[in-house]
Amino acid sequence: MISFGGRQTTVRFSDTVPPDSTRTYSRAIEEPATAEQLSVRFYQGPELELEIRPLRQRESDALPLIDLVGRDVVVGDDDVFDFEVSEPLEEGDELVMEVTNNSTEYAYDFNADVAIDYLGGTERAVVAIAEGL
Repeated sequence: MISFGGRQTTVRFSDTVPPDSTRTYSRAIEEPATAEQLSVRFYQGPELELEIRPLRQRESDALPLIDLVGRDVVVGDDDVFDFEVSEPLEEGDELVMEVTNNSTEYAYDFNADVAIDYLGGTERAVVAIAEGL
């Protein structure tokens, strides 16, 4: 990964999702940035019943943060998934985690961390391309 030495932070989404419910968690972006990495943690127990759909919301447009082949959501059981992401974020965008618990009996915990780099925000890609020429 190329390091640009900018200010970085991690946005954490973490909760217990009740049985047979969908919860939406969001965090507003206050200045231009780039989402760099997504880490999703499933604790032991959900046996693929807990689904996480990570999104970037811009006005009425919701775009997945990661491309998944075969499923539209991330599922697991006692798993940690790390995804490389390079999603430009603008002021006013929101990072969103839609989490659905399909179990009718049990509540499940999850954690999802998004690494954000604020150096140049959406302009950073232009700098990287220019440096590569």
